[in-house]
Amino acid sequence: MLPKVFVTRQRFLMFGLSLVLSHLAGCSSAPSVANSDPAKAKEIATTILDSWKNGESMESLKQKTPPMFAVIDLWKDGCKLNSYEIVGDGEMVGPNVRFQVRFNCQDKAGKKVDKTIKYLVTTTPAITFIKEDG
Repeated sequence: MLPKVFVTRQRFLMFGLSLVLSHLAGCSSAPSVANSDPAKAKEIATTILDSWKNGESMESLKQKTPPMFAVIDLWKDGCKLNSYEIVGDGEMVGPNVRFQVRFNCQDKAGKKVDKTIKYLVTTTPAITFIKEDG
């Protein structure tokens, strides 16, 4: 049988560990993120896609005021954007706005690339444009 002091100390440590783990797991009250504005999100998507179409680099978006952050694989891979269409007015997904975008591009080898991809746009606290998983 274990000494009573050891058992009490062990329970205390387990209790402390459970508090730390529950905090790390998100059981604490964290500040909520404001929802993005759908109209502003569409303007941001248009600005980002127009920048690509006009031959700017993805890195140049960070120099805009306010800075914008985008991850677009076709752009990163060197495709030239000929045209695009943002389908609809967007759909709220958590604090983000989801847009479906139809691309008409040309890859580095000159091959025509037509794709439709869903993106999530965030207007607050930072401006982001990223591909939706799935």
